[in-house]
Amino acid sequence: DDNRYEVEAKYTQFVQLVSRPTWPRLDMAPLAAILNKFEAQFAAAATFRDVDDDVAQPVQLDVHWTTSSLTDTGPLLRLQRRGESLSKAQRYGHPCERPIYSSTIPPHQMQAIVQSFL
Repeated sequence: DDNRYEVEAKYTQFVQLVSRPTWPRLDMAPLAAILNKFEAQFAAAATFRDVDDDVAQPVQLDVHWTTSSLTDTGPLLRLQRRGESLSKAQRYGHPCERPIYSSTIPPHQMQAIVQSFL
């Protein structure tokens, strides 16, 4: 809804299960870096469309893609305001209990980028 995305690594990817094998957990920091580049490109394109004199101005985003450490029990890849961080309670709570900011990346592009990383 309104280009709001989060990617969460499951807790079961962190623990070793006896009943079945698990896939190794991926470090999402490289994906966050890629998404930041796309975020800037889509924001610049939207700004350029809105400018009457066809002179694109540098885009300064107040949000950026960030992720928790690979060893966190439930890493989140999310768009976050610069200078803000989630509390542990927010990270582990229901997604409706934390702010999820709108992205400039269209849904089909977001899905393709994340799937290509996996």
